[in-house]
Amino acid sequence: ASGYWQRPESTAAAFRPDPPTLGWSRYFRTGDLGFLLDGELFVTGRLKDLIIVNGVNHHPGDIENTVLRTHDSFRPDGTAAFSIENGDCEQVVIAQEIERRALRSLDLPQLFSDLKARLWQQHQLARPKKEMEVFAISKDGISVTLPIRPRSKANVDREVFEFLGFAFVGEGDEAELESEVFFDKDGNEQPATRKNIVTAIQQQTAFEGYSALQQQ
Repeated sequence: ASGYWQRPESTAAAFRPDPPTLGWSRYFRTGDLGFLLDGELFVTGRLKDLIIVNGVNHHPGDIENTVLRTHDSFRPDGTAAFSIENGDCEQVVIAQEIERRALRSLDLPQLFSDLKARLWQQHQLARPKKEMEVFAISKDGISVTLPIRPRSKANVDREVFEFLGFAFVGEGDEAELESEVFFDKDGNEQPATRKNIVTAIQQQTAFEGYSALQQQ
């Protein structure tokens, strides 16, 4: 075959020049994945089935085997791992059949937690979500709670920041800190992140009269 009719891009992707020693002008790229071992060819899957997350290749079969071993109520050959586009990246989706007898007794939150832990340990996928740290900020008998949200804007916790003496410019979702720094007792400028604020209160290097106690 010389290629696809009037489709030069598809032809270039699927038909490859052969090494001169084989005697053909080109060969067809089937899209199969495999390897050679002791002179034998082993086909392991399809290139189109390959899941790529953060630049790392994952074979669906490997993920499916990990999921299947997570719980004895999972039906053999009832697992499917595939990917969907989520913005500009791929996201892994898993579908799993469960034995009918086990449906009522399953602890779903624990099951999901076990699945995430296994997928993270075996494939660096579905990293278990770290529980958010929450601190009670107190002064003069008044307390407010401050969750440590590393990537959230200050206006999400506006009440707490204002309790600490910060001022905002604007209203609602558009509100921003008037100053995104605070000064410690030595006069050093510090970024006004939630973690920095809590540390400064606990170490008594700023925010005199305040206390910060982590909630369980």
